Amino acid sequence: MACSQEEINKLVQKELDEKMRSKDEMMAMMRSMTGKDSAAMQGMFQNVSSMLTCDSECQKRKKADELRNKWKSAQKTQTNAPTITADAEKNYYVFTEGEIGYEKMLVKRYTQKANVAKGLAQKSHQELNDELKALIADYTAETITIKRMKELLRVRLDENKALELAIDQDISAVETNDRRVVYEDWAKGWLGTVGKSLMWLYIIVAAVFLYRGPFFQQGGYKTIMGWVTVLALIAYPFILKYISLFIWYLSDQANWFLQNKAPRDVFASDNM
Repeated sequence: MACSQEEINKLVQKELDEKMRSKDEMMAMMRSMTGKDSAAMQGMFQNVSSMLTCDSECQKRKKADELRNKWKSAQKTQTNAPTITADAEKNYYVFTEGEIGYEKMLVKRYTQKANVAKGLAQKSHQELNDELKALIADYTAETITIKRMKELLRVRLDENKALELAIDQDISAVETNDRRVVYEDWAKGWLGTVGKSLMWLYIIVAAVFLYRGPFFQQGGYKTIMGWVTVLALIAYPFILKYISLFIWYLSDQANWFLQNKAPRDVFASDNM
């Protein structure tokens, strides 16, 4: 696309301004050259030559490159500073104290560093050792606690087993007693029935005996012996219990005498 006349005029004016600025800079440098030595004059001529061959953008790029190179050089110097410092230190000690002095200095320095590292390692080792001892103590205590708990558990299990056995025995005894009570009640009822039946049978037999016997038939009711017989028949059911107990007592005494006091056949006992 074609440029307008106004744009063309602006470009021409810009070029004229650049030329005039370069001319003014050259005139200023020429004026400053007065009274300078050859080296200064040579530097000024180089600056003038650079201005003539490189415009302001070119000068800006060169300045940026110069600053960047200085920056990279500073980085390189910083990176190599430890090596440079070590070399300078070595040169100083070798010059002042010789190789042996330099080696002694290194031995002393690294011995100190080793002692510091040793102290730190020993401290760390001691802390680790203390921690391990604490863990071992905790483990031992927990092991003892678990052992005691197992023993207590066994005791409780044995007690529980014994308690269950005692409960079962009590239940069995209660059930046996209940059955015994039932049987006793049944036996008492049956014995009561039998006793009543025997009592009525005795009364009937006694009445028949009195009626058909000498008490009525032969006039026994008129004599004292006849009434003694009646009283004996009446008292007999009431004293029969005591007569039975007395007979049982005599039987026990006889058995005890035969087992403890009666003579024995020793030879017969030995042969048995």
